Amino acid sequence: MAIDTSADTTQIDKNGFAFRKASQIIQSEIDQVRTHTDLINDFSTGSITRTLIEAEAIEIEKLYYYTLENLQKSIDDAVTSAFGFTHKSATYAFGDVFIRLNGTLQQDLVVDRGTRFYSTNPNYEQVYRTMVPYRVPKGSKSFTIPVYCTVIGSYGNIPDRIIDRTTDIGGIAEVYNPEAFNTGEDEENPQQAKVRFRQMIQSLARGTNQSLKYIAESVSGVAGANVYESTYGAVVVYAHDANGNLSDDLKQQIADRLVDYKPAGIKVMVYPTHKSVVALDITVRVDNSDLQTNDFLALIKQNLANYINSLTVGEPLYKANIIQKVMDTDDLGLLDTTVDVKVYPDREMLNNPGISDDTIINVKGAEVRQPYLRPTDITQEGTYGILGRKSNKLAEQDGVSWKDSIVKDKQPEQDEITQGLDIDDVYRTNSNEILRLAICNIKFKQEGNEADPTILINDKAPQDDSLPSVLVNGIGK
Repeated sequence: MAIDTSADTTQIDKNGFAFRKASQIIQSEIDQVRTHTDLINDFSTGSITRTLIEAEAIEIEKLYYYTLENLQKSIDDAVTSAFGFTHKSATYAFGDVFIRLNGTLQQDLVVDRGTRFYSTNPNYEQVYRTMVPYRVPKGSKSFTIPVYCTVIGSYGNIPDRIIDRTTDIGGIAEVYNPEAFNTGEDEENPQQAKVRFRQMIQSLARGTNQSLKYIAESVSGVAGANVYESTYGAVVVYAHDANGNLSDDLKQQIADRLVDYKPAGIKVMVYPTHKSVVALDITVRVDNSDLQTNDFLALIKQNLANYINSLTVGEPLYKANIIQKVMDTDDLGLLDTTVDVKVYPDREMLNNPGISDDTIINVKGAEVRQPYLRPTDITQEGTYGILGRKSNKLAEQDGVSWKDSIVKDKQPEQDEITQGLDIDDVYRTNSNEILRLAICNIKFKQEGNEADPTILINDKAPQDDSLPSVLVNGIGK
């Protein structure tokens, strides 16, 4: 190993390891000797003292080098093993050999395990053998069997028609490998492993619903996203900003980012959400007169608005959470509360509900009903070991959803209309639906008295069960 005297600065690599060159070690040792004795003063090139120091410095530099190499390898191994990544080991080359006999077999022929095949070409010294015995039936004139190289790795890879000889089978007119053997691989080197590890990490982050949702939400300005995977080979990403809207510019940004993350051959579309609104009617009871102020009621309303307006597309609304948000305003001052929750689903969502159970899809000229295309529900009995998605119906068994708001108008010339839904437990949103607070009436109730009419926060409330006209504008687009 040549001695590098071009630099004398200790180098710290990315791992924080201080690597010292031989030139640095030599200079350090010379300085050490000079400061401790004046009996040795000849450190010129070729001197006995310098030669001894150089010999030692070279070995120490090697130690530094091997330590750094092992450190880097151990870090790489620790990272890859954490992801369950394993290095590819060497493999044996294998392929088929064709054997044509001199005549027709008069009886069954057994090709024993370990039967050897090779080439008379001096440039190819590889030897191949059978791994299991083979029985060739009576009446055969030729047959093909697989063989494996006796040496592991790429050494066993050969072009076609290289094998031409076997000494373990009699009566052979011709033997050769019809195709090249390219299946032998050497042990994966560190650089190949790094490339494959990066590919594995990339594959983990792409092509899944979770990755599409993450990428959509990573776009600046996007507050939430939901992925709907249809049963007919398309994926829809519903996204929105903090207001529950999706501008054309934001939509395009999401679409541009999803190009590199969508599954190959699968169409991915970006759609805005449908905005349904929530109406609250709340009564609170306190025992502290200092809390009976409009400011306190306004604080409750703000807490509720922060909660409901932070819900993202597809996220359900729980009445229990609303009650908890009210009580969290003042744990000690609030004695009790009553909460009435009503949801008015977006009208336009009814015109684009997605694929329902009654939808008929044309598949290669045949009409197929949607339930037959739905993945198997592994939660049901008799489906153990079958992979699939949980049916959406299961999530809608509890509480109500937008579908419950659909009623038939008595007038036949009119289409389906919606009505407000009273929420007793949970409102489950559709995959393309988002909730926003529109009405919040809050009042005090004192012990033994009716609600105090003088202290009231009152939004405009609907006059009937239909969606109020003041809420229609700007919703669902």
